[in-house]
Parts: sequence; C-alpha cells; structure tokens
Amino acid sequence: MNERMNVSGDSMRFTLQPVFASPGRQFLCHLRRRRPVVSYQLWFYVSVPAANFETPRMRVNVSQSTSGRHVTEFLSVDHVTGLRPTADDVIVTGRLDATTWNYSLLPVHGHVTRDTDAWRQIESHAISNNIRVLTAEPAEPFAFSTSSWVVQGTSCSVDVTRFRPVDRSSRSSSGGGQKVIADVSSHDGAFLYRLKSPNNSPRIRFTIPG
Repeated sequence: MNERMNVSGDSMRFTLQPVFASPGRQFLCHLRRRRPVVSYQLWFYVSVPAANFETPRMRVNVSQSTSGRHVTEFLSVDHVTGLRPTADDVIVTGRLDATTWNYSLLPVHGHVTRDTDAWRQIESHAISNNIRVLTAEPAEPFAFSTSSWVVQGTSCSVDVTRFRPVDRSSRSSSGGGQKVIADVSSHDGAFLYRLKSPNNSPRIRFTIPG
C-alpha cells in the first residue's frame, strides 16, 4: 500500500494507493468469515411399528458455523468443519505453481503489529517537488480501505501509529499455515472463498446413547 502525500502551499493531502506486487502468481488476502444463519437442519423421530409407537417429529435449525456438538433430546450431533480458524478474520495465502494454485490458511493475530512506534521506521522518497511516496501497511488487517480512508480524510485526522513498514518476509506464501482447498468466485467485484481441508473433510456424526 502506497500513501502519496501532495503538498501545495500550506496544505497537505494524503491519498491511498493499493499496490499488489504479483497477484497473478502469489498473494496474501485478508478474509472475513460469513457466518451462515443456519449451518444445517436436523429432524428426526423414533418409530416402533410393532408397538404402534411413534414420537413427535423434532425439527431444529442448527446455527453452529465451526466445529462443535449440538444436543437435541437424546441425540448428539458432532459437526466438524475440518478447518481450524479461531476467529472470523483469517488470512489466505495463494501461490501459483505451474498451473495449480496452492492455498494456506493463517491466523490474523500473527500479522498484527503491537509496536506503536513501528510507523517511525517507514521510509519515504520524493518523486517530484511536491509529491512524496511511502510504502506501508496497516498494523492490523481491515484497519483501512480506500473507502474508509476517504471518510477519515474528511476529518483531517489519520492515526499514523496504525501503520508499519512493509514486512517483505510475510509476502512469501510458502510454508506455514493449514493447507486448504479454495473454491474462488467473484460477483460485482466481490470475491467469495469457499474453503475446506484437503485431508479432513467436513462431516457430521450422530450419537445415540446405548
């Protein structure tokens, strides 16, 4: 992410210009999980034809979006997604090997800088008499976007301590994290990632006492 500073007379203007090194071959993307209203629907009943017995039919909407156990009456249902996200915000890395994309899932907290003085290490260089450019990234994913930057700019108040120098080592998408399979689609400029584990598929297990 580049921040361009234009100086004209006594005024100073900051503009935000997102920069992507080589998105055609590798990238890091901050994603926010969309929690479904209903993860799955559960309905069951017990029938004993010989005794002319049948329980009322139970219908339940389960809203768990991560692995967990749901209990209804005597029936326990273990819902396993196969993924290990501990928060709604995650980082997905992608690397193109020949013609195949390899994806990994990383926690956001490993990419958060808590050093409030890191912004002082950001270097800038002049590209004209009144324009300077510096390369930085937000200390926390989702801290800024081109839309929120404009809104903040109207108040002439931008917290520079929320920026840090670009960590080149974090640009590598090789190694680390949980390997995932990603089904990527886009609509109206928005991208949707459907993720699953290649060796731990989503599954549901039913348990009945006795």
